Amino acid sequence: MKENLDYKSIMKRENGFKKIIFNIFFALAVLFRVPLEIFFRKDMGHRYFSTHLTVLLGLVLFLLPFIFVGGFNLSYTFKHLSYLDWSKFLTYYFTWYVYLGFYTYFGIKRWKELKNGPSVFEGLRLTTSSGTLENYYARFIPKSLLYTARYCDIYGEPMPMFVVGLILSFISQPIGMFLMLCSIIYSISYMAAYHNGDTAIMDMLDDEIINEHAESVFMDEENIADSHGIQFYMKRPGSEKLKQKFAKKMFGNEDNKVPHIMN
Repeated sequence: MKENLDYKSIMKRENGFKKIIFNIFFALAVLFRVPLEIFFRKDMGHRYFSTHLTVLLGLVLFLLPFIFVGGFNLSYTFKHLSYLDWSKFLTYYFTWYVYLGFYTYFGIKRWKELKNGPSVFEGLRLTTSSGTLENYYARFIPKSLLYTARYCDIYGEPMPMFVVGLILSFISQPIGMFLMLCSIIYSISYMAAYHNGDTAIMDMLDDEIINEHAESVFMDEENIADSHGIQFYMKRPGSEKLKQKFAKKMFGNEDNKVPHIMN
């Protein structure tokens, strides 16, 4: 029976705290991107834009001001609406429900785009597509942030919403804080997405280097200049015959290529 000597040595310098933060914000993005991107991203995929999630978030956003005012006992709050100081309530939450009106309008618009667009099973559009930027919204983004998708996604798209939120916060409107929070999570979640993508590409590049050069580096440990940064964390046999034998077992076929050997 052939022995499979698949040597794997992974030495990566990872920022564990950064990874945890990115994972948290990437998870939060499921909820906190929707209240923003519904306004400026069109033609989203069927598995990206969720009608049910959009409706559920709309209901939560409708109820949140009453929760802020009366606590989580909504039944008690609605029974005593006649005692509510409506003038004070609307002073703080009128802009909240204006936002919710626009949210509803654009939510219906996105739903119609899916309904009237090509069928999922026609295979004409990626079902997980995050959509494209609305032309009207691009006018509010600095041109310097529109040159690359990365800067547009991370900084350009949430920036106008963050500025609007900041202005509304200055005049004591709770919706302003909500928009700022969503903008921050939106930005960091795309940082996480691009970080994960960059990491995947770098892993594949490392694989290519290892698959092409690992065997020769293993055989000639003295030639550091041509090692391409590959480092084997082991004491290699002194016998050239044994080296060749082990190299054949480790790198003899595609299945046994060394996946990640990094220093």
